Amino acid sequence: MLFDLIEESKKLISIRSVSSEGTRDLVEYLAPFCRGLEFHIAFQTAGNGQGSHEVNLIAHIVPESAPDLCPGGLALVTHLDTVPPGDLSLWTETGGDPFRATIKGDKIYGLGSADTKLDFLCKLSAVENVGLKNFKIPVAVIGTFGEERALAGARLLRETGIIHPRFALVGEPSELRPVIAHKGILYMRAVYPHPSLIPGTQVPSPASGRGARQSRNPVRVRVFKGRAAHGSMPHLGENAIRKAVEWLFAEQGKNPGLQLISIRGGTVHNVVPEECVVEVSEGEKPCPRIEFLKKFFHLMKTADAYLKTHRNDAFDPP
Repeated sequence: MLFDLIEESKKLISIRSVSSEGTRDLVEYLAPFCRGLEFHIAFQTAGNGQGSHEVNLIAHIVPESAPDLCPGGLALVTHLDTVPPGDLSLWTETGGDPFRATIKGDKIYGLGSADTKLDFLCKLSAVENVGLKNFKIPVAVIGTFGEERALAGARLLRETGIIHPRFALVGEPSELRPVIAHKGILYMRAVYPHPSLIPGTQVPSPASGRGARQSRNPVRVRVFKGRAAHGSMPHLGENAIRKAVEWLFAEQGKNPGLQLISIRGGTVHNVVPEECVVEVSEGEKPCPRIEFLKKFFHLMKTADAYLKTHRNDAFDPP
């Protein structure tokens, strides 16, 4: 066997590939295994200035100069990036270190063990068992970057047209059940305009120093706790931002002059936020920031209501 699956799985978990940090280190580690199976190797880097650390790995069998690295073939796809580890104290099975693979019984624990770094090794092992020369159509084993950040690496593959497979086997944790379709996702982005662009809003003149700080109303800080969960299973989480916003709207109902100074929550778009911090102070007029949030959350509720009319029970959750 080309490699020891268990030992290499431990090493892969130890190599950081959080989406914001990129996949280059992991790609460079995996490339020799691909060459050991007599694959040709192509590296595809991000074109947004992040190419130094965001890299797709394409192991293929067609000539290296070919414009299409998987024409009408089989693409075995794995995303190599992971979500951030979150609260380290929750990694109880790894002693608080998500990058230290821990085997207990027939399970291996560590960031990326299921979603989905180790899937790349499983695909290489499968190719080795079949034998590369026994494939009757082109085959490519592909590791992508940025899946947890809007499918960035997969989008790059598609946009550049570097592969045109007939079949694709994409690794995702599905309790070992084959899945033939994927959920859609709705992104809504709101950008709050600068106060100078809002009619009737007074823009405070720049001020600094102790005098200016003392003249401000006291700031109250509230921290809201939720429970993180993957965006594909939101019912398992508790959204701290929603809790914070509901509190904010209720407080404004009691005090119409309440001013929102800042609101911060969440880590990445596809993880239910586990914490949100809100800063408020007293004021005399309704706060345009809070009114803006009310409009945005009204739009979210409208979208939620619409999506519920397109329920598909084949998915879990529907």
